[in-house]
Amino acid sequence: LRGRASFKAPRRPMSRRHTALRHLALSIAALPGFRFFDPLAMAPMTVLVTGGSGCVGSGAVRALVARGHHVLALARSERSAERLRALGAESVPGDLANLDWRDAIARSQAVVHCGLDWSAPPEASRRVLDWMLAEAEGKTLISTGGTWLFGPGQFTEESALLRGHGWDWLVDEAEAVQRSKNLRGIVVHPPLVYDWNAESGESSGWMRRMIEELRESGSIRVVGSEARRQAVGHTDDVGEGYAM
Repeated sequence: LRGRASFKAPRRPMSRRHTALRHLALSIAALPGFRFFDPLAMAPMTVLVTGGSGCVGSGAVRALVARGHHVLALARSERSAERLRALGAESVPGDLANLDWRDAIARSQAVVHCGLDWSAPPEASRRVLDWMLAEAEGKTLISTGGTWLFGPGQFTEESALLRGHGWDWLVDEAEAVQRSKNLRGIVVHPPLVYDWNAESGESSGWMRRMIEELRESGSIRVVGSEARRQAVGHTDDVGEGYAM
């Protein structure tokens, strides 16, 4: 599911213009104190992450920590807190059911919202989002959607989200973030996210459920038909998207 491909294009002789530009770039790079732009060297900030112990959120935590940011992460249990601390984050007691972590938002310059209680009704999720939209005024709020909100076929950032498929409440949330005027709202639409522990041979998220079904019944459930194609992404690769 993860791979790397590369190729070498045939070298062409540079034109005089390209040669001059290359010499200019080398001259500028030789100036005292000059540094090339490095996205990993951006000024560190404090970032609050919800759902940081989950398959999606853990990738975001790792990517943010790797960039030198101070990560605050909600933890509703000591087990989650231990995992978050192992990732390099500062655990903050709290969950999505009790909105008593206002101080964590106040300490942060940005909020990454990866948490979602699938056992709760959609109204509960919207209540959390509306509260965060109000509390994070003037900050950056990165919320989470999903590629399935676009429906079948190819799509881009300009494509409209699809309604009438049972996920209208998530579409409403994505649009609410993008329409917000009191903060910088961003929505990341990850594909199906998976993780894999090479040492234990275990996975998490949807892949874990798929493996469990295969072990128990010898088959895997596929919604639609066997011709269906679904985009997937490793948690670390998706996490980079949140941290960029």
